[in-house]
This record gives sequence, structure tokens and C-alpha cells, in this order.
Amino acid sequence: PPGPVSVSPSALERFEPFKGEQAGPVREQAMLFGTAFHRMMELALRGRGKQGAADSAYQAALECGAAGFEKELLDLGARALGSEILKRAVEADRLIVEPPASVPMPGGMLDGRLDLVFESGGSWTIVDFKTDDIGPGEVDARLEAYRPQGAAYAWALDRLGIGPLDRVVFYFVRPGVEISLKADPDLLAEGERIVTAAAGNPSLP
Repeated sequence: PPGPVSVSPSALERFEPFKGEQAGPVREQAMLFGTAFHRMMELALRGRGKQGAADSAYQAALECGAAGFEKELLDLGARALGSEILKRAVEADRLIVEPPASVPMPGGMLDGRLDLVFESGGSWTIVDFKTDDIGPGEVDARLEAYRPQGAAYAWALDRLGIGPLDRVVFYFVRPGVEISLKADPDLLAEGERIVTAAAGNPSLP
């Protein structure tokens, strides 16, 4: 019989952004930038914003081998730190950056890492950074593509006993737009259905 499976929530998104002959190089550059951006935000937010965007951007570019991206990282990082959702996070009662989320699921584990969770006013919020190269008018459609991932995150935190959970926020870095899913019972049930289905799909990483 097949052994236990390990599924990453990021594998549950419903779109493939890189197609055609240039998919390989474009994907590599996009993934490199995404890795550097996430590292920059981790550095900045671990100190609740005390390490500024500039220091964090240059350190992240150096660590991730992303030379040439420093200015873009700095510009987008500074704007992100000035966003309403990250202002709330920095001022929150509890703030956890890059926490692991490993949760037993039927036939294996849901195994991933969240960008940011924080508690404010007695409830928790999940924040996920998206570095997609899109404009403001494309955010709603992209949210639907990421909805399964958000539902899985909500389900995972609920299973870990972290709550009550208020919402899952996707912050789209390039357009500077945040959009959220309400973490109600319907979203948690959707997350459970998605995770259960994923356990039976060996093609998911």
C-alpha cells in the first residue's frame, strides 16, 4: 500500500502562472524574487518593524542571491510595511512570523509554513504575501485561485487549536492590495474537504 503523503498548502492553488517557452527562466526569476521578498519581510517583522525596509531588503538580497532586486525589494517592502494590515500586525498583542504549520490529515500530513499570524482584539489573522506580477484589476480573480490555499491554512490553524480565527488576508505586493477570506465555519469546512481530497492525489507536492 502507498505510504503517508505530505501536502504543502501552496500546492493547492488553482492556476499555473508560467507557460510557454519562457516559462523556465521567468519562473526562476519570479521564485527568486518571491523568496527574497519573504525573507525581507521576515527580517523586518521579527523586530516589529524596527529593522527598516532598507536594511532588510539588502540583507535578504544578499542571503537569497538576489542581486539586482534590491531597489524593487526596498520599494515594495516599504509600501507593504506601511499597509493597514501590517500596521495592525506590528501593533498586535501577539505576532508570529513564519510559523510552521504541520497538521495530521487523512493519509498523511499537511506540511507548510505561514508568512505571518497575529492576534488582535481576541482573534487571529493569517497574512500571506503574494508577489504575482498583476495589476489591481486582476486581484479578485487571483483570489479565487488562491482560495483553496487560504481555506487549508484556516483549517490547519483551527486543528492546531489557534483561535478564534478572524480571516485570511492575501496581500498582493505589486499592486499593494489586500483582500481577505472570512474564516467562518463554511471556510473551515471547505478547507477540510480540500485537504481530504489532496490526500488522495499523489501528484501534489
